[in-house]
Amino acid sequence: MEVIQKGKYGYLTITGDDGKVFAIADLHLGHANIIKHCNHRPFGSVEDMNEIIIANWNSVVGENDIVINLGDFIWRGWDWLKILVRLNGKQIFIIGNHDRRSEIEKAERKSDKFLFVGDMAEIRYNGYHFLACHYPLASWSGNYNNLYHIYGHTHENLIESGSPKKYNCCVELNDYTPQLLMDIKERIDEKVRMSKDKFLGYLC
Repeated sequence: MEVIQKGKYGYLTITGDDGKVFAIADLHLGHANIIKHCNHRPFGSVEDMNEIIIANWNSVVGENDIVINLGDFIWRGWDWLKILVRLNGKQIFIIGNHDRRSEIEKAERKSDKFLFVGDMAEIRYNGYHFLACHYPLASWSGNYNNLYHIYGHTHENLIESGSPKKYNCCVELNDYTPQLLMDIKERIDEKVRMSKDKFLGYLC
């Protein structure tokens, strides 16, 4: 698979059919306190958390696959390169509020794991458009058309205000495992159908 970038602001097209595309957010690898902060992190230690999340990633992601990583990836002080080489596939990396740019730049120079790094990206894949951002947006250009929004940051807290055409990719809500992008698209479509049915129910 290949990622083609148009311009410098993150207009990406994923081409090829020799792999799959996944999305995930907020791994927080190496972050001991996240186990205390998030009620749904059932890990006894940070080492246990790291190993389970890495194993889950590799259980679904192959070497030819692409993962849209929506940020808050590795906690400060941990070696990005040692973790990156253990994760299958390549990444479109969206920077989160806990990601240090100096560590990202070092990893970019010394690894071929990142196909794109930026604060936001509009991704074309399989005939659909996806807006990838670490933060949930209430509204965005194209949200009433064929543009799906995938995000992280909020962990187990769903953000239901604004357009329903979005999906929380945080690990706590996704079995600590990357999810197929087309499966996410189907889940969003179901949310949109349910919101329309609810609206029509109010009118009856």
